[in-house]
Amino acid sequence: MANPRLTESERMKADSLVREIEKRIHLLSKGVQRRKFAYRRRVTRLLIQIEKGTPAQRGKLRAKLREKQHDLCAVTPTHRLKSEVELHRLDAIRGYTIKNTRLVCRACHRKFHASHKFSL
Repeated sequence: MANPRLTESERMKADSLVREIEKRIHLLSKGVQRRKFAYRRRVTRLLIQIEKGTPAQRGKLRAKLREKQHDLCAVTPTHRLKSEVELHRLDAIRGYTIKNTRLVCRACHRKFHASHKFSL
């Protein structure tokens, strides 16, 4: 399923939100570049965690999927999963859940994204 796209008006609102956040970061950091950097990193990390969950949560999901898939790639079941595995969401909006995610080997994941013109 294709990811939703924002309209021009919605993009402008998102851009305005980013400018507002940047102003708040500037105030919080009192203009100190190292603090600005740290605040941006923290905000970015928290926003990513809202969408994807924490690294620990994704690790637990990987372990459950390895067991569920009997340590085999969901795309090419003849491929045994090694240490380099990827969580692939069937519908990005629905997040990283056991029902919406499958575990695939890195080679299959890259092929999938290349065939759909995504870049990693």
